[in-house]
Amino acid sequence: MNSSPIGNFTIKSLNLFRHPKRYWTWRKKMNNHFNLWVAIEGSGIMSIDGIRYPFQPGTGFILNPGAQISAEQKVGDCLWNLAIHFLLEKTQAVQGGPLVETCHGFQIRDMVTFRALADYGESLNNTNDPVTVSQKSGIGEQLLLMAYKDFREAGQNPMSRKMDELMAHIYRSLGDTINDVDAMARFCGLSRSHFSRLFKQHAGQSPNSFLINTRIMAARNRLRNSSATLETIAHELGYRDVYFFSRQFKQKTGITPNNYRNHA
Repeated sequence: MNSSPIGNFTIKSLNLFRHPKRYWTWRKKMNNHFNLWVAIEGSGIMSIDGIRYPFQPGTGFILNPGAQISAEQKVGDCLWNLAIHFLLEKTQAVQGGPLVETCHGFQIRDMVTFRALADYGESLNNTNDPVTVSQKSGIGEQLLLMAYKDFREAGQNPMSRKMDELMAHIYRSLGDTINDVDAMARFCGLSRSHFSRLFKQHAGQSPNSFLINTRIMAARNRLRNSSATLETIAHELGYRDVYFFSRQFKQKTGITPNNYRNHA
């Protein structure tokens, strides 16, 4: 059992779920475990005890035991989500431990690191030797603590909430008017230099790196799940030049967009 700012908890399972492109829905009453649920790709609506929350890549929820859940993906999106089931020490869950508070609809800031850890954790699921099981549990603990830290910091700082709002907007609306660092700074009401410094502290990466990483993540989704041309995908993601898009995609993934699509 791990002791942390969350309290004493035990990781029970860590899985990445890749839902088919058809219309996906989920209805469940939570059992006796907590569930860290994070959208990795895709968007939709999560309803928790009758309250609806939109989600997009990076949106997280910590679902409490007994909660009534329903969710649905946006038509046309291919949804991937992380689910980590964990148990909280019984006395904390009953007597007012930290997770009795509502942890719904917060934003994971460093999705590059978060996703890499989630991918690696899931890759260990087919091995059950004690060392690997312990390693997977440790990765689950890291992911859970990253999520809870992002949730807590956003709630304590109005500018953090504003930057989470900005990041969520960019995830939802790649290619719209907020497509460069100057526009991001204007959204937050800050000068470019002040904004860039605060954003890097907030998200663990520069604003420009965030834009590029978010576009490449969305491009991978579109290449796997649509027949749109490279020109169309580049335009949807805010690129003016398909050749620049292709070059940047290869720099980040090590493979051209066409080769990625052929091998996806």
